Amino acid sequence: MWYKNFSKQSWNLRVWRKANILFNQDDIGMFKTKGVLRWKDTVFRMARSEACLRGFNFFFFAGMIGSFIWVKSNYYDPKYVAPKKVESEKELERLDAEADKILFKNRLEAYSRPHRSLEDLIAFLSGSKTFDQFADFISYEEAMNNSMDQQNGLDSWMDDQDQRMLKYYQRSIGRTPKFD
Repeated sequence: MWYKNFSKQSWNLRVWRKANILFNQDDIGMFKTKGVLRWKDTVFRMARSEACLRGFNFFFFAGMIGSFIWVKSNYYDPKYVAPKKVESEKELERLDAEADKILFKNRLEAYSRPHRSLEDLIAFLSGSKTFDQFADFISYEEAMNNSMDQQNGLDSWMDDQDQRMLKYYQRSIGRTPKFD
């Protein structure tokens, strides 16, 4: 058996209370080059560990990618961007119309059950109007109260003005809902 012939003395470790005292974290990390530079020493003193720096680097570069995409979409030459933008807006309108046919709407014309099936969920996630409508519905306190009353069995008759309460709320926050 291999472990009978294996010499633990060849391991570069000294175990004390189940911890390797000889382990040097700088051998495999960002600070593996041993030259102590002034900026590197300052950065390490501020972060206090390499894990914080790695996490910062991940989120910093992920944020930079989003920032570059935003700058490219807003400040890129319009003659290259305009045709694709019009095409993507038409595609979003088509997906919104398809989602409007498929998804369940409650009495307030909000898509409140996108999780009924996988097709509903995909239709909900592919639209843009669906997100706005759902976010407005869950952010409006009175609409949520009515929905909770309905779930608790306190359902009652609602006239047209009550059913338009979400559209009035959307108009008050600056959106332009369509009144039938």
